[in-house]
Amino acid sequence: MPFPPPGRFDSAALRRTREATGLSRPQLAARIGVNVALIKSWEAKGVCPSVGNITRVAQGLGLKVSDFYIPDAASAGSLRDLRVAAGLTQQELAQRLKVRQPLVSMWERSKTRPTLDEITRYATALDVDPTAIVAALDLTESRLGAAEAQIHHDAGPVEICGEHRRELDDPVMTTEARVAGGGMSDSGLTEGRLETLKHHEFPDSAKLDLSGWIL
Repeated sequence: MPFPPPGRFDSAALRRTREATGLSRPQLAARIGVNVALIKSWEAKGVCPSVGNITRVAQGLGLKVSDFYIPDAASAGSLRDLRVAAGLTQQELAQRLKVRQPLVSMWERSKTRPTLDEITRYATALDVDPTAIVAALDLTESRLGAAEAQIHHDAGPVEICGEHRRELDDPVMTTEARVAGGGMSDSGLTEGRLETLKHHEFPDSAKLDLSGWIL
């Protein structure tokens, strides 16, 4: 099930580019193979497309994913950022690397580190230099380390475990995955993240009613 990336989709750039190329919303929808209602939601309602749809938009208008997608501060320069810039979902990348999708997720969350051979194949799949993969791995590890250190500083010597650890490692994707599975927990979910979830593109089976949540 596709989920939107955690960054910002530039809806104004989409509209400007579409109009500059002389395409109506129905024409662009037909070109990239989506419902015209999706085009309207991206342009007018602030909905962030899934990675696959961002890629379709970029290809349909002859541009790059980075022309429409701006990663958030937590993911900029990370493995996830490199993957999204390449227009790939975790499943698509896993297929290119001939590994299982959960392993790609673990690499992106610094749960484990790829071998040198895997790093080389990773770089080839994303069309980047292997040093970019190593730098992204190091960056994610340093960010997680800094986040854990701040939590320990603010709350004292407590153990980070279970759902709290997963929320720290990957607050958006972990939460969204649990939404899709029907097992939503509000552990670690902030008001800002609720707003993010409200404006993301979810399948009908994963619609949320967040009105009754207490933060």
